[in-house]
Amino acid sequence: MIIAVNARTLIPYLADAVPGWFEATLTLLDAKGEEVPAPNAIASSPTPSSILKCRMTASTPSKFTTPFFRGREDFVYRLTLGELPFVTGIFPLGGRTGAKTDVTLTGYNLAETNLTLDNTAAAPGVISLTGKSINAVPFAVDDLPECLADSANHSVETAQSVTLPVIINGRISHPGESSVFKFAGHAGQLIVAEVIARRLDSPIDSFLWLTDAAGKQLAFNDDFEDKGTGLNTFHADSYLTNTLPAEGTYFIHIRDTQGQGGPEFTYRLRLSEPRPDFALRLVPSSLSLRTGMSLPVTVYALRRTDSPTPSASI
Repeated sequence: MIIAVNARTLIPYLADAVPGWFEATLTLLDAKGEEVPAPNAIASSPTPSSILKCRMTASTPSKFTTPFFRGREDFVYRLTLGELPFVTGIFPLGGRTGAKTDVTLTGYNLAETNLTLDNTAAAPGVISLTGKSINAVPFAVDDLPECLADSANHSVETAQSVTLPVIINGRISHPGESSVFKFAGHAGQLIVAEVIARRLDSPIDSFLWLTDAAGKQLAFNDDFEDKGTGLNTFHADSYLTNTLPAEGTYFIHIRDTQGQGGPEFTYRLRLSEPRPDFALRLVPSSLSLRTGMSLPVTVYALRRTDSPTPSASI
């Protein structure tokens, strides 16, 4: 039985609410009023929905509450119950534009666990996989070459060789595990390493570091704030840049900051030279004006130069 409540997906932001949206929780009670164990199906997902999976009996009622047990007229929700298909994860988390990607699904009550996505007409960005499941799943599309991570690349000695630019689709399969990739670089080359995972609903809290052939650490990063992700309040993806000091072999290491791992700890790791780009954001996002009126607005240019450059406003 899947019990899903959507609240923040309906009204993403409430300016006068704390933490800024309706954050719902679900509790199951039996006929005696005692709580029935029913863990979240995707507890680490930033998606503003509460999902419970459980085995129901005819006498198992449910209780719907908010964390602060409060209410107001704009705390609206949609509650879905049933033996319904629900996707908790996919692998890989994305694919290359202009190609087809074989994707494995995990979840509950799924009629199929494998599908082939046709990205021939897709533009780079994040799309939603919708279909026979009741929930939409984010899927990244990019125009860089892609590959899958080897299952034995857990040390410098067994590091997987890759050629830049590339997007590597991998997972941290076991707690405490690391994935290591090696590539050839030259003096003065500016390289970028970026993890795209939590932004695609993966539970991994990534940590990324770069070393040279002698094992010297050249750069590292835990969390990187992506200002283009709107209301995301937990920036758990990693990002680093470095100008390589000499010709030689270099290693990129990735692991979970908390030392966790499992089949659902998937990631996309981009290794490339800088890819300058920008996005525009308008504040306020909607305007209501009568004829002859004027209203000041701010346009933010979110520069993506793959270097630590602040955003600008005009």
